[in-house]
Amino acid sequence: PARDNSIVRRDEVMICGRMSAIERYKGHDVLLEALPLAGRILGRPVHLRVVGGGDDRARLEFEAHDRGLGGQVTFTGRLSLEELRDAYRRCGVFALPARVIQRPIGHWGGEGFGVVLLEAAACGRPVIASSEGGSPDALVAGETGLVTDPSSVEGVARAIADILGKPARADRMGAAGRSLMESRFSIPKFREAIRKVADTVVPAGA
Repeated sequence: PARDNSIVRRDEVMICGRMSAIERYKGHDVLLEALPLAGRILGRPVHLRVVGGGDDRARLEFEAHDRGLGGQVTFTGRLSLEELRDAYRRCGVFALPARVIQRPIGHWGGEGFGVVLLEAAACGRPVIASSEGGSPDALVAGETGLVTDPSSVEGVARAIADILGKPARADRMGAAGRSLMESRFSIPKFREAIRKVADTVVPAGA
């Protein structure tokens, strides 16, 4: 996390992820649609920072301009690790309103968990997660961020406005998210969990 939250862009929501023309489930479109409504709720413009690349980027850039949001949406492309850390630290809120979908042949696709939610929390920023799939497991709703229906533009917009409109609460959520990362999702905790699973298959010392 940043040592000084004065660097935070209090009017910015960020999304990070691959933009694929055949896998449009991460929530880029719903964020573009929700942006003006979130701004009307807040009474000031809201900006969107889109991190990542992919063959659907050109369409999303056109969509942003077509909606008159050209000055409110920044497409950064892929970032280095340090640049990505800095982007997380500076965003007002990180959002991933991703969907889980059932394919015609029966199996499920879409966002299973959303590691980027953990990365944003590790950098001390609040998150907005989808109510679908494993995303709700990446936060404590109401404490480290908010959970919303990814199919509801109004719900996503209100979640954005709720967090951006209360900076002190947003910072408390971010700090709680960092604590959650350390207590539940750190590398030592991950290794411990894997070891416990392995021991149920091959007992220690066997």
